[in-house]
Amino acid sequence: VDKWRHRQQSQRLASEVEQMSANLAATYEEISLLYGLTGNLRLSQTDRQLGRLALSWLADVMPVESLAIEYLPVGERDSVSGRTEPILLAAGDCPMTQEEFHQLVSSADFAGREGPIVVNRNNSPAMESLPPGVRQMIVLPIYEGENLFGWFAAFNHTSNKDFGTIEVNLLSSVATLLGIHSGN
Repeated sequence: VDKWRHRQQSQRLASEVEQMSANLAATYEEISLLYGLTGNLRLSQTDRQLGRLALSWLADVMPVESLAIEYLPVGERDSVSGRTEPILLAAGDCPMTQEEFHQLVSSADFAGREGPIVVNRNNSPAMESLPPGVRQMIVLPIYEGENLFGWFAAFNHTSNKDFGTIEVNLLSSVATLLGIHSGN
């Protein structure tokens, strides 16, 4: 009986060590990503360039099928340097067109939101208004101060799990960096 208990305890401890090791590796990847982004916060770099870099790096470390950033217009129609139309940057197989994404974030559910919006399979009423290819979604505003510069989204967990605080916190950190860069 003692031998069986020790074996059970040994298996449980080995499982905990493996899980802790995986969490540590994921945390290291996230810190490396944030460090890389902060190292690229140069005013000479456009928000599109930094956004593409963030999407590329996040696609490597997050368990998502796709990521998207919609940058909103910032200038007048006759402005030379300002963006006059929304643009959508995507990594992976984005389940929404630019028009669908813009319509989604322009809806009343998103207006005035400062924090993340997480839609998982168990949020069935929210899922009804989404395109059929969306199973899970995180959407965050990209803002600095009172200025909204766009929206950041992750679609569909690769393991078909619900999105949780780990994914939301990482996207929030990156959205904050993108907002500060856009504000500058």
